[in-house]
Amino acid sequence: MKRKYNRELFAQRINYINQVMPNAFIAADIIVGFPGETDEEFNSTIDFINSLPLAALHVFTYSERPNSLAINFDGKVPINIRKKRSLILQDISNNKKKEFYIRNIGYNAKVLWESDNEKGRMFGFSDNYIKVGRKFEEKYINTITEEPLINISNTKDYFIV
Repeated sequence: MKRKYNRELFAQRINYINQVMPNAFIAADIIVGFPGETDEEFNSTIDFINSLPLAALHVFTYSERPNSLAINFDGKVPINIRKKRSLILQDISNNKKKEFYIRNIGYNAKVLWESDNEKGRMFGFSDNYIKVGRKFEEKYINTITEEPLINISNTKDYFIV
């Protein structure tokens, strides 16, 4: 895709960020099912992603776009294989996010509270992009508070304060 970097440089940068900012939420965009992608390459991608301290993936399933160069490439990956691979990577992403949240238990985060009132709760995001929920109180809308991240929700997709 004509990137100006290779996987080694990408890994070095991700590891460096993690070294200097261990609580950084690092996500990566990934396209799955690009023409020519073999089973071996996909499995290599899984191994590579698993080796990195990423907090999440943004997974995109390749789709043909008119007037793109790739539409004429050989080795089209069947749509059912693309979808299967996408689900595998989304599952890896979910697991990485849970692991990231667990690693951040005890972190004192600055949380920007949003105005959502979902069943008596409000949500915000920490300074390192962790979703946090609390009992809805209007006084917190659009404010920043410092909160220790201790209690993870039953669904494990946000912290409760």
